[in-house]
Amino acid sequence: MPTTRWPSLPAGFKLENGMVIVPAIEVAVVDKKADAKKITELEEESPYVDELHEERKCTTVCKELPSVSLATIKMNGKPTCTDIMDYVLQKSEAWNGYRKPPSEQKYSEDVGHIHQGLNFEPTREELNSLAKACSRLWELDMNRIVPGKDYRIDCGEGKKVYQKGDMASESLFSWLGDDVLRKPTYSHFCALLDNYNPHQDKHEEIAFVEEIARTSPIKYLHRYLVQKGVVPQDYEDFKRMLASLWFDLYGRGGNSSCSTAFEHVFVGEIKGRGQGESEFYLEEAKGNVDYQGYIFPRRRGESPDLEIQLLTVQFEWHGVLKSVSNTLIGVSPEFEVALYTL
Repeated sequence: MPTTRWPSLPAGFKLENGMVIVPAIEVAVVDKKADAKKITELEEESPYVDELHEERKCTTVCKELPSVSLATIKMNGKPTCTDIMDYVLQKSEAWNGYRKPPSEQKYSEDVGHIHQGLNFEPTREELNSLAKACSRLWELDMNRIVPGKDYRIDCGEGKKVYQKGDMASESLFSWLGDDVLRKPTYSHFCALLDNYNPHQDKHEEIAFVEEIARTSPIKYLHRYLVQKGVVPQDYEDFKRMLASLWFDLYGRGGNSSCSTAFEHVFVGEIKGRGQGESEFYLEEAKGNVDYQGYIFPRRRGESPDLEIQLLTVQFEWHGVLKSVSNTLIGVSPEFEVALYTL
């Protein structure tokens, strides 16, 4: 199955198994433990000696950027090493910026200042019905992405759950707009997904909570849980509780303090019960997921179209078949956090 293009790469670039593949350029991957002799040998083979200083810069930057594992580039055509380095620097500055202390982060404007007329108080009916509360969350998800405008999917052919074989000739995501992963909550979310380490990513975790706390779904979640008597009235205390709920370590499988709810729900979700479009798209872009078609509903209805936002799919993840997985398409990270917290 073709590999989905990483959204910010120049035309013709693609990401495959963690490597940036560029037309007319051979990319050699050197990990953090690669010896200097190997790097020197690769550099000496380059026909463009005057580009070597750029290669060294690129190597240094890439070591700091877990999402891109290219290191030394042997030049034999356009685009140049500088083109690739510019991309790497851009992504490095954006994602590594979330490792700053939360007080030094730049956040988007609070939704309360933008939409003064919004009411986040749950109704009595919503407090008595989780389904109605979820419907209200859906209405408040103003950061949801739009099919045809922000992304396009290709559902391929359908199958029954017991059927094997690849029924999709293409990736599920035909494309995802460059601006989507630049949205503040999406960008913070993807920065956490990339090589997530619950022992080291504390600044990114707090920054993510701070960013989503400015959105409508999380503000509604707060008021809903206040009415239920399970969270404090003070919003700052609620944010600390939300961060603790999603990012405090807990034991799994007999191990102590080895995982977090965020890791279990989002990072490990691709192996579990389902995932949102951000996780699925990123895994497709990395070449980890092979989409193999959608599962027919039990009650036969219409085939899914390009605007469907809940899809049951079958795929292989690192070569292991996942026979049934429910995928939310188009919803924002803050909607998912609010939904699963409820």
